[in-house]
Amino acid sequence: MKIRSVGPCLAFSLVITAAGFVHSATPRLTIVELENVSQPFRAIVNEQNPTARPNYTPTLFPVLTVFHDGSVDLFDLGQRARPELGWLASEGYIAPLIAALRAEHPDAVINMITNAYYGSGIFGDLSPTARNQNLDPARHRYFSYVAKVGPSDDALVGNDDPKMHEVFDENGAYKGPVVVKVHGSQVLDAGVKLNDEQDMKYFDNRPIDPEAGEDEDEPVRLHSGFNGSLGNPEGAPVGILGVPSYACATEPTSLRCFDLDPIEGDFTQPGHVLALLRVTVGLDGSFNGFWYDPTRSGEGFNVSIFEGNPPSMAVAWYTYDPQGNPLYLTGVGDVQHQFAEIEMVSTSGGAMASTDNPANVVREPWGTIRLGFGLCDDGRVFYEPLSDAYPTGDYFITRATPRNVGADGACGLESLQLFGTPDNHWFTPEGWQFVEPDPGPSE
Repeated sequence: MKIRSVGPCLAFSLVITAAGFVHSATPRLTIVELENVSQPFRAIVNEQNPTARPNYTPTLFPVLTVFHDGSVDLFDLGQRARPELGWLASEGYIAPLIAALRAEHPDAVINMITNAYYGSGIFGDLSPTARNQNLDPARHRYFSYVAKVGPSDDALVGNDDPKMHEVFDENGAYKGPVVVKVHGSQVLDAGVKLNDEQDMKYFDNRPIDPEAGEDEDEPVRLHSGFNGSLGNPEGAPVGILGVPSYACATEPTSLRCFDLDPIEGDFTQPGHVLALLRVTVGLDGSFNGFWYDPTRSGEGFNVSIFEGNPPSMAVAWYTYDPQGNPLYLTGVGDVQHQFAEIEMVSTSGGAMASTDNPANVVREPWGTIRLGFGLCDDGRVFYEPLSDAYPTGDYFITRATPRNVGADGACGLESLQLFGTPDNHWFTPEGWQFVEPDPGPSE
C-alpha cells in the first residue's frame, strides 16, 4: 500500500446529494472529487522572464460529469465521436455537449467541474473544486465522465461503458467510495483533429474555434502519445513535449508562457496517473447530535450541521481546563466535504440566565479543532490549542445519542464508508490521506 497526502481539502470534487433508497423522494448529499496528480509543466526562464515559476501540471479541463440510469453512452471505442464530443476534445468547449445530453436525457444529472487551469487562476493550480448536487439512486445509479486532456489536439479520457462506475446498487444502497484512477494508458484520441500539435487551444493562446486545426475523420481510439513521447517516439512534428507554448514568443512574461517536461509530461510513461476521481458522501443534518469517546466519558461534542453554500458546522465541546474546571468551547466553521476546521472560543464572566450576559461575557480564542465523520456513527476530532497549558491530540468519537428521529439525510445511505477504515480514506491532522492499492490494470 502507498499513502499519498491529498491535503486539507479533498481534491477536485463534485458534491452530490442522493436518496438512500430507490423509493425515497428525499435527496442525499454525496461528493465527486477530481485531483490532478502530476506536475509536468516547467516555467520558461529567459531574459524577459528571469523568475522561475512553480511547476505547472497537465490537466483535465473541463470535466463533464453525468449521473444516470445506465443509458447515457458518451462514446464508443471504434466509433466516430459525436460532433459535440469533438468540440470538447479539441477545444475544451463543453456547452454544446451538456446541452445535447440534457435534451436527450432529461432525468440525468449533467454538469461540469473545472479547475484553475481552465476556470481561473494560474495554470496547474492543484487546489480542489467542489459542487453540490442532488441524486436519486433510482435514476442516478451510475457515474460517467469525459474530459479533454490538455494541452493536445484532441486527447480525452472517459468511460465508454456507461455502467462501469456504479454508485448505488439495485436496492438504492450507496456503494462508495467510488474511486477512479485516471491512468495515462487510458488517454484516447477523439479522431477529429490531426495530431500535428499545432494551433492548440490554451497551449497556443487562441480563442475557442472548433474550425481551427486540421480535421480528420477517424474513430475514437487509444492515443499513441504526444509526438516524441515514449509511446510515439517517431511522431512529428514535436509541438508539446519540451516545446515552449506560443505565448512565450509573444508574451514572454505571461503566465501562459510554459513548456511541458519531456518525461513528467509524457502520459505514456509507465505508471503515469493524470488524476483521481472520487465519489463520496458529504455531511448533512443527519450527523447532528451528541458525540463522545466512551473511554473519555464525561466530555463530548454537540454537533449541528446546517444548510448553506457551503454548509456550516456548529460545535460545542464540553470538556475541562488543566485544573479540572468545566470548560465550554464553541465555534462555527465551513464544512469541507467530510470535515470542518473550526476556530473555538471559551467564554467567562457570565451568570446563569442573566440579561447582563451580552455585556459581561468575555470570549477568548482557544485554538482550532478539525472534526470529521466517516461512518454514520463514527467520527474523529483533532485539536490544537493556542496555549501550551493544553495538549494537542486527536481521538475517535461515536454517537452519544441515537440518530435523529426522522432524519433522512446522508446517514440513510447504507454501506456508508468515508474515512477511518484501513482500505480507503483516513482523515489526518494534515488533511485527508488516500490509501492507494498496489498498481493494477487500468480501469
